[in-house]
Amino acid sequence: MIHKEERPFPGITTWKTPYGFDVWRLHYAADPTKGGGQKTFVPELNMSLSPWALGEYNGMTDKALYRQEYEIDFEATQGARLFYMVPEATLVRSKDVGPIPHDWTRWYGLDPHPRVPHSHLWCAVDPYGDRWYYRELWPSKICGIKGNLPEEDNRYTIKEHLESVHWLESAENPDNKGKAERIYRRVIDYAARAFGQGTSDDKEPTENFQQRFEKISREVGRKAKDGWRMNFVDCKKDMDAGIALVNEGLKPFKVEINGQWVPRSRIHVVEDACPELVLQLRENRYPKLTAIQADKQDPISDPLQKRRHGTDLVRYIEMDKPRYIRTGTLQDTWEPVESGVNY
Repeated sequence: MIHKEERPFPGITTWKTPYGFDVWRLHYAADPTKGGGQKTFVPELNMSLSPWALGEYNGMTDKALYRQEYEIDFEATQGARLFYMVPEATLVRSKDVGPIPHDWTRWYGLDPHPRVPHSHLWCAVDPYGDRWYYRELWPSKICGIKGNLPEEDNRYTIKEHLESVHWLESAENPDNKGKAERIYRRVIDYAARAFGQGTSDDKEPTENFQQRFEKISREVGRKAKDGWRMNFVDCKKDMDAGIALVNEGLKPFKVEINGQWVPRSRIHVVEDACPELVLQLRENRYPKLTAIQADKQDPISDPLQKRRHGTDLVRYIEMDKPRYIRTGTLQDTWEPVESGVNY
């Protein structure tokens, strides 16, 4: 049993644990500038909020996250979605977007895996700083479809993946209108350096996945005679910070289009080109504890171990702070000292 009591100071509550420790909770109401003022009752929360708190509440897409962050209710997001996408603000169709302009700055993310298909994602940043996730490559039989991975899923070698990526970025791809894409930054899940020989790949156990992607990309570029290659920077894997950044980009705001105010977010996803990413943005969740579990263990902040390769790549790209860079300063000339070495 944990005993709770209200201190005589507003916004401060303490708990005494069975082991005799005092736990203090400092609520925003302890700050008169945030907790003061005339309160407004919010039926959805069954509580009254100060003007400052009401403003924060109204500005959040997911109200469960408000309870967790501001009312210190750690169970509020159990079973909640990780990402608060408003489809009408974020999702677009290829026919409405048209070809991505060549001067937009492009990021590419790679999430290699030893047992399931490697995942690739492309993002373009426009001059206003909006991010457009315009292409994915995840050659699974259930790409964009709910369900468990099939036992006999599609298997492709690293070379086959790279040949596909090269073609997608080349002038031969009709979507590129005769001009090869220029990728400013390639971000990789550095766990690739812990992976060696895969079940569907060339038998080179002395080289890890990142080394092989970099090495074989040069072979593909030499064969195509265009100098195409891959150099990677490590992703930043702070889960909570990454989720917060993605949700900030997904947050809708009103813009005027043809005389009407419509919701738009800073992150845009081309849904017919990225069906797996759209599915994961909708489906990724925190685990939900049973009443007995919630009574016996701390809240769980790690997402469920479901398909997350697409949303992982969005986190990695957003954490790399994608931005628009004027044409003429695009080329990232950094070369690693040795294949697979990064900083």
